[in-house]
Amino acid sequence: MIQRHTVRPGESLSTIASKYGIRRWEHIYQYPLNKAFRERTPNASLIRPGDVVIIPDKSPSRQDTPFGDYLEQLFALEEAAIRQQYSFLDRITAFRLIRYPNTPVRQYGGTTLGGGPWPLIIPGAAQVQMPSSWRESPHRERVQFLRDHSNPVIHGAKVDMGHVFAGLDARLRPSRLRLTLTGIPAIEMRSNHEAATYVGDLGSVVAHYGPSAARTLWKKAKVPDLVLQKAYSDWASEEDMLGNIDSYCLPLAPAKTVTQNLLDYYLDPVQGVRKRFSTFLETVRLTQPETRQALDREMFQAALLVLAGDKLMGELYLLFQPSGSMVQVPKTLLYAEAIQWTLEHFTEWCQQRARKE
Repeated sequence: MIQRHTVRPGESLSTIASKYGIRRWEHIYQYPLNKAFRERTPNASLIRPGDVVIIPDKSPSRQDTPFGDYLEQLFALEEAAIRQQYSFLDRITAFRLIRYPNTPVRQYGGTTLGGGPWPLIIPGAAQVQMPSSWRESPHRERVQFLRDHSNPVIHGAKVDMGHVFAGLDARLRPSRLRLTLTGIPAIEMRSNHEAATYVGDLGSVVAHYGPSAARTLWKKAKVPDLVLQKAYSDWASEEDMLGNIDSYCLPLAPAKTVTQNLLDYYLDPVQGVRKRFSTFLETVRLTQPETRQALDREMFQAALLVLAGDKLMGELYLLFQPSGSMVQVPKTLLYAEAIQWTLEHFTEWCQQRARKE
């Protein structure tokens, strides 16, 4: 894991390199993520107390992507985007497009949305494209690296950076969602940031569980059952949810590069990512009764959006029709039970992790 080091009186790059087991001080000085440091300190022998340098990972794992490797490629791409006059906001969108592009075209219940779900979720970014320079070598290979290694290991846990950028993009381009389909009430969500992150993922859990859920009135509810637990594991994995949460907690300073914002958050020795769960719980007020009541509705709407996106129109219509049998539990009740368990499971996980911070 890359680290941040604050220079103390009497230290040199040589002593710092020795402290971290790095053979040559040049490896620190020439590290791409220390570009700002090099600009401030063109003479490597004249470092000052209080200077901050990034220490590269000297022994990256062969199985997992070190965060430093990820940030190096990201930084190179960001510099190219800056040269093409991409704004801070459009650079975040461009990074999101690496994992979640505005294409291909998909249909929601017969309604064509040019570019699939993302123009619906983040309409303000519908016209943004990746910089043209990213299509040329060596940037093309960097884009592919970020696409193939989107879950770098940060402080021992994988974080889905695609979810981070999707959340940040929606957070900076806020809007409500509304989708009109024939035969059912309009599907609406209050926040595209919620839809792009944890509420959307929790709604996906419910949507992938719901079509297989069935229970008669005299059969005791078994929540969670194995199918629901598997749906949660598949659609709300830890790396996905960590990325979602970080999109709420990561402070953004547009005067800095996107890469520097990530460095400041993930390498903060006291706050930042080390307080992500406490910050998230406070930001979204997850444990408040009024929040949980609102999230019940939002998760149901998110599940409807997923069903529409997967073209499961029969399931959608079934949710808005009376039960076909006097002994069959209405589909809406089964979805409500799944929503309750899914939200409680997520909340308990956040609270448990917050208590350890």
